[in-house]
Amino acid sequence: MQQLMKAAAPRRHMAGRADRASGEAAFELNVRRLARWVGLIAVLLPFVLILPSVWSDTCVRDSISHHYYAGFRGSLFVASLCVIGTMMVVYRGDSFPWENRLTNVAGALVFLVALFPTSGHGCDGEAEFTARPIVSFAAQPEIMPPVDETILPDQTDAVFALRSYSETIHVSAAILFFVFLLIYSTYVFPAWQAEDEGDDGRLKRYKVGRNLFYYAMSALILLSLLVIGHQFAGPSFGWEVDPDWNRNNRLLWWESVALIAFGAGWLVKGRLFGLMPER
Repeated sequence: MQQLMKAAAPRRHMAGRADRASGEAAFELNVRRLARWVGLIAVLLPFVLILPSVWSDTCVRDSISHHYYAGFRGSLFVASLCVIGTMMVVYRGDSFPWENRLTNVAGALVFLVALFPTSGHGCDGEAEFTARPIVSFAAQPEIMPPVDETILPDQTDAVFALRSYSETIHVSAAILFFVFLLIYSTYVFPAWQAEDEGDDGRLKRYKVGRNLFYYAMSALILLSLLVIGHQFAGPSFGWEVDPDWNRNNRLLWWESVALIAFGAGWLVKGRLFGLMPER
């Protein structure tokens, strides 16, 4: 098993440490602490967004993204994504020369997901709703029409229409970010270095255990992407899809699975509570 794990996982190039040694970094970052916070926010976010609706027997949104329109939780949604995006940008990995560029791109994608909302409120039967930073909706736009893009002083209470490009940016950034989650869990996290090898040249037990966990999380992320992709691409290929997809909030649950799996990998990476330590 150890030899198989070693063959499957790439070896680290230690690029980040070389950068720090060359004096490029102006200050030291606690990478494990950043990983813990990214993991905690990613794992807790679905629970924070969904459980209040379940407990109060109110609308459960069609997706995590639709919580953008969920009052106070919408603000939490945007703030949490912005925090994750910021941490991804400042995160400095040491596995591969391109790892920091990858996390920078991922951080930018998270900001796009947060600031460009999806369309619709994702809540059947809700009469009207408001949004967070960019856009507000009304159930009867003929009564409250959108104003021009130039905001005049006497139009501060006007309701704005969603820009046509917003959902395109949101969906594209979300898809690319989920692909990033898969790459990180499958390729970056399992990377090994010399200290992970035993005297016999095989990976040590703790590294094998961690890699098995990372691959399990990768499988959950991949499964989520395949199920979601099948549902939305299916009609174009004549595939049978779930007719009750929105009514049963399937997108919400599969997004939650992928996000929690991603966060769990980062928690192990950050060794929260001593998870899977070097021993």
